[in-house]
Amino acid sequence: GTSVRIIKFVSLMVMSAHLCGCLWMLLIDMAQCQIPLDAGLPDSTSSCSCHGDNCQPLNWMVLYDEELAEDRSNDTSASKYLLSLYFTIMTLATVGYGDIAPTNDYERLYAVVLAMLGAMVFAFCIGSISNLATEGNRFEMVLESTQREVTDFMHFRGVPKDLQIRVRKHLNHTAKRAPHLVHPCLSLLPRSLRNEVIESVSRESVSGIKWFENMDGDFRSQLLALMRPLSLRPGESLFKALESATEMYIVVSGFLQVWDLDERLVVAKLGEGDVVGEIGLLEDALPYRTATVTARTECELLELQREDFHRHIKPLYPDAYQAIKELGQVRLKHLFLPDKLRAKFRAVSSTRTGTLREWKEQFLKSRAAVATATAQHAIIGVTTASNRLPMQAHTRQSKRGRSVSAFEAAAISITNLHASKSPATKLSPR
Repeated sequence: GTSVRIIKFVSLMVMSAHLCGCLWMLLIDMAQCQIPLDAGLPDSTSSCSCHGDNCQPLNWMVLYDEELAEDRSNDTSASKYLLSLYFTIMTLATVGYGDIAPTNDYERLYAVVLAMLGAMVFAFCIGSISNLATEGNRFEMVLESTQREVTDFMHFRGVPKDLQIRVRKHLNHTAKRAPHLVHPCLSLLPRSLRNEVIESVSRESVSGIKWFENMDGDFRSQLLALMRPLSLRPGESLFKALESATEMYIVVSGFLQVWDLDERLVVAKLGEGDVVGEIGLLEDALPYRTATVTARTECELLELQREDFHRHIKPLYPDAYQAIKELGQVRLKHLFLPDKLRAKFRAVSSTRTGTLREWKEQFLKSRAAVATATAQHAIIGVTTASNRLPMQAHTRQSKRGRSVSAFEAAAISITNLHASKSPATKLSPR
């Protein structure tokens, strides 16, 4: 995580400063720079060219503290190391107080290299710290990004403040109880490892629930991967009567109340480990809820959707699928449905489908009107053709020298009528 990376970064910095400080201290013995005794300290014009007894050492420590430099006992080793480390850190940090300064060409060259290295190290430190500050935890970044997107959408659409708070609370609760639903990182793991991770992060949610404790680990992990956590405040509704029923809920903590149709009388109470709404998983069950359920206290629940139940549980765990299905069927069989509930559902259904039925009736009426107009137009055409029948019959009789019956004359007129409507087809009577 972020803490581990910070520790690694600080350790690298301390080790670099330690090595540079040791090299700065070792440079005294490597250079062996000496100047004449009468040259004085410091003397920038002197070079390290003196050899013999009338010479004195010239280095940064002699310039800073001559007595400390001449003391070769182990008692001063710590002081010399701290002094060297102090100069290194001040140079790397580009602070440079100036109390310790190079005195010869070797030390100046090392100081130049150290200063250049310090510029790079300083830039690296600033960049690394900025990344650590902005990057943080990847999972937290995904959660914050999701919350910002949802918040921006709700602000744009003018969602009430109370509802915005509930949405953010639900996202935080989901991230805490089921992080695998927020970040798809677990999809990269094999099934065995994924089940272990889900078991670990969800253990707190299902601890104490007898149904989950008696499950085998494989089925429990698969079920927890499919179920979505849900939190309710006191008085908040889980679902209302006549709403669509497609989910089953397991109470993890807290207490719920089941109300009658008018929401005046509490007919049942639910607590930790109870199951509610399992009838909604059945494909041939009632399409609506038969009661209203609200939270009496702060509640946490797990939600299983019908689609996941049939798509994942049925093919992989047919025994568990059948047991849950039988539970729903038994409760459905002994479910009391008052006439008032049926009548209210019919009224709601009529409201839902009323406009569609009106559109259907309007369409049928318009088609009937078009058919009637078409039939009337055909009759008018036949009548017009019949009025021309005697003249056409007389003409054909004079041309062919034989009489034409009334039936043949009518057939000829109708044929000519169709031929006039379809130019591509030219027909003539025999």
